[in-house]
Amino acid sequence: MKKVTYGILSTASIVGRFIQGIRDSKNGDVRAICSRDIHKARRKAREFMIDKAYDDYAQMLADDDLDVIYIATPNALHYPNALQAIRANKHVVLEKPFVLTKKQTIHLFEEAKKHNVFLMEAQKIVFLPITNHIKQMIQEKTLGELRYVNMTSSFVARFGYEHWMYDLQYGGGCLYGSCSYTTAYLMYLLDTLDIKGQGMQIKAPTGTDDFCQLQFSIEDRVMVSSCISMNVETKNVANFYFEHGYIEVENYWKARTMKIVKDGVEEIVEYPCPCEFVYEVDHVNDCIQNKEYVSSIMYPEITIKTAELVDEIFNGWNPELVREYAKCEE
Repeated sequence: MKKVTYGILSTASIVGRFIQGIRDSKNGDVRAICSRDIHKARRKAREFMIDKAYDDYAQMLADDDLDVIYIATPNALHYPNALQAIRANKHVVLEKPFVLTKKQTIHLFEEAKKHNVFLMEAQKIVFLPITNHIKQMIQEKTLGELRYVNMTSSFVARFGYEHWMYDLQYGGGCLYGSCSYTTAYLMYLLDTLDIKGQGMQIKAPTGTDDFCQLQFSIEDRVMVSSCISMNVETKNVANFYFEHGYIEVENYWKARTMKIVKDGVEEIVEYPCPCEFVYEVDHVNDCIQNKEYVSSIMYPEITIKTAELVDEIFNGWNPELVREYAKCEE
């Protein structure tokens, strides 16, 4: 079977792990990498043993050897970069956050359908074996009804205030950076788009949210607290509290293990793997090889609903920026 070939747009830190996921997959192959700086592109190509290096995105998109473009550029560039790839008839895996607004999100999926190409938000969390084990336990009510979820995803930023992650116009801040981990995870686990949310923020000197506390209600039956921060290191864990016990998952967005507690008895479940991206990449490859251009797992409605929730929360915090973001959609 012919391998699914990838071109990588970006030299960001996440790229190395996604490349490893492609190489660990059953049918994936990395053929090219692109950066605005040709020296950086060539350096990364040598580091990751990739044959082709580009500093012109249009040239990479014209490469007939490439099936899929993986995009991990700064957040505000996701929309124009993905649109250009789709219109070049390339399949696209677009790193989270998908884009900056619900309007942009809907437009990209419409364009993908028009050009008959695959488009999916890169959301590895929904493909993890741990995630699917939890989903099965929720469906089978192994611990009774799920009542409450508490999630924390925090770190001390490795970059200064001059970095684009602290720039509102580039889609910086915690909400854009990590909210989709929470919302996509929950919608997938509970098989519902019926989710409402609100949040509070602490701002960095640049105006971006440096710390946010989000609250969600799912189908008016499950409450969720989600803490996301770039200014403090916490114990990053998701706790699922049921009628008759709980599940604890450390580093839930890349988890290989979880703890199940029922009637005071602990059980450790493990799903070891060298790279957590491999499950997502296998799914993408299968979809493309089977000519299924809409994911049945990370489907568009989840991404659109996340964009809607982020729009509502972000615009409530920064109403003066709505007109500025609208310019990105023209």
